Amino acid sequence: MEQQFQHEVAMLANLKHPNIIRFIGACRKTNVSCIVTEYTRGGSVCQFLQNQVVPLKLGV
Repeated sequence: MEQQFQHEVAMLANLKHPNIIRFIGACRKTNVSCIVTEYTRGGSVCQFLQNQVVPLKLGV
């Protein structure tokens, strides 16, 4: 699990694109992992995906 977390953090740190939220940092304590990103209005990604109808041309 630790190795997966470190890999994810390394990938996020290298993502630079105007359509991707900015990675700020990460921390890990005993059984808690935290990834910090910039705030975006409109709710979480999970909420966004649950409330959207994806057009077929984007879903393929």
